[in-house]
Amino acid sequence: MELSLNDAFLMALEALKKAGNIQVDVCISIVNAHGEQIFFCKMDNALKISEKLAFKKAYSSVSLKVPTSDIKRLVDESLCGLDTAMSGEIVMFGGGIPIFKDGKLLGAVGVSGGAVEEDILIANAALEVFNK
Repeated sequence: MELSLNDAFLMALEALKKAGNIQVDVCISIVNAHGEQIFFCKMDNALKISEKLAFKKAYSSVSLKVPTSDIKRLVDESLCGLDTAMSGEIVMFGGGIPIFKDGKLLGAVGVSGGAVEEDILIANAALEVFNK
């Protein structure tokens, strides 16, 4: 099973609804299991920097198979130097969440533009629609 464009579109639609409800302009990136972006969107007033951060969050999450909010702990506990070795490609704050189906990693969603807690909330909304 692979993450389809249709899956990504439905997830992004739900994330956009959540972002609109809480009045936060974000960028949303969805990557497949190989870290290749299969969907991207930017709300009208989202920050320019959020374009790259949304992708980096999705990429970081799929690469390490954990939410980006857990990466700092992993780096501190056992992956010391990963952030330096990856030259800023790994994001260590919330907003990236891996997508699993039946234990198989299919991809990840990355959201950037709000406070970390808002990005996590929006990314979780996207994940919830996929898990239904």
